[in-house]
Amino acid sequence: MNIVVAEAHAKKYERLRYVTENFQFLQGLTSVWVGGVMVFLGAQDVPGVVFPWWLALLGMGFCLATIRYLPDIDKYYEQRFGSVESRVGPPNALFPIVVLVLLVMFLVIIFFGPVVGRYLDSIILQISNEAHRMIFDPDHRANLSPALWLFVFLYPGISRRTSGLQSLRTFFYCASLLLWTGVLTLLPLQHPEVTQQTLWKILNACWFGITLMLFGLYDHLTLILLLPKRDQSNDDE
Repeated sequence: MNIVVAEAHAKKYERLRYVTENFQFLQGLTSVWVGGVMVFLGAQDVPGVVFPWWLALLGMGFCLATIRYLPDIDKYYEQRFGSVESRVGPPNALFPIVVLVLLVMFLVIIFFGPVVGRYLDSIILQISNEAHRMIFDPDHRANLSPALWLFVFLYPGISRRTSGLQSLRTFFYCASLLLWTGVLTLLPLQHPEVTQQTLWKILNACWFGITLMLFGLYDHLTLILLLPKRDQSNDDE
């Protein structure tokens, strides 16, 4: 019996430690809102798809609502769950170096932006052509961007050893990577006609915004399930 109680306390402590250490990252409603705006903006540029006129007005209203209500999300989380004070560590010795590098990059972009842009466009085009050639897709039907960017985003979590709730979060992110890789990369290679479907075009144009919304919902639900609601009676006293 004592072993069961000890395990229950250990799991409770693990959940509380995970939430407090990742409290800022688990405030997912911001990602949901930003992802929704990106979906509206991306859907307007889908080739061959004509949306109703009122959808553009709805998107503009959504963007205006973002400017008005996005700052209130932090207040919602503070009122709903409280706040967590972060530890103040020693000053980072790399900070001046990072600032210097960013300053040099900024100057390079200002004075040599067009030249660097043309050079990078040429390199990116060559790499893209070679990648599509390797997967037998000379017509560039498949979209390699989701697989590339999500892998870069997820690599830190995949490369290091994780356990418990952190590994569950990484598993969810990896599942989204496999989903987009299958729908936007592998499916067009097997069935080229799918790229003419309206649904595929919308997913292809809005995958990043949809991903942000999914990640944000997952983090928000995790925070709700693991962190108990604050006692309002104690706040009023």
